[in-house]
Amino acid sequence: KVKDLKREYTTSVQGMTATMTEYNKMPNQYAMQMKMGTMMMQNIVFDGKKGKAGGMQGEKALEGADLQEIMNSVYAFPELHYKDLHKTIELTGVVDVNGKKAYRMKVSDPDGGSFTDYYDVKTGLKLRRSEMQGSGEHMTQVNTDYSDYSAEGGILFPHTVKQNAGMDIVFTASKISVNQGIDASVFKVD
Repeated sequence: KVKDLKREYTTSVQGMTATMTEYNKMPNQYAMQMKMGTMMMQNIVFDGKKGKAGGMQGEKALEGADLQEIMNSVYAFPELHYKDLHKTIELTGVVDVNGKKAYRMKVSDPDGGSFTDYYDVKTGLKLRRSEMQGSGEHMTQVNTDYSDYSAEGGILFPHTVKQNAGMDIVFTASKISVNQGIDASVFKVD
């Protein structure tokens, strides 16, 4: 029943406040903006067919693997679309995540990539995603922890997202809007 979703987060980067806003509009539009103050650090837009990325180095059309990565991100709730994305899921055990028992689920892509999601045994809520990022010799394991769930529009969302990629970055939800409408210009690629 979710037609559109807007999530606004704040974080601190080297003592400066940054904001990240993600937009999802069904069935397959996506945009993300990362700003430091009023300066746009990163901007990604996918209109359902084509995409572009922009930032301090300029703008470029998304193609090939970059476009495919964004197409895998268009869904507000990607777990509901794993079948459409041809992902396979395997329960690989129950482990401890931050003092909670969690189902460990390995999610694999047709191209051989994979990540692991951890879901709380008691609540079913996602606690962590663990994945390798980078390329070649520069691969790093990145853990993203989800916590402080509370309801917005009748859906539980994590309000704290902590990512460890060499250094901890904590995103705190400042506003989550469900079915409030998103202007079509947000998804304009041209």
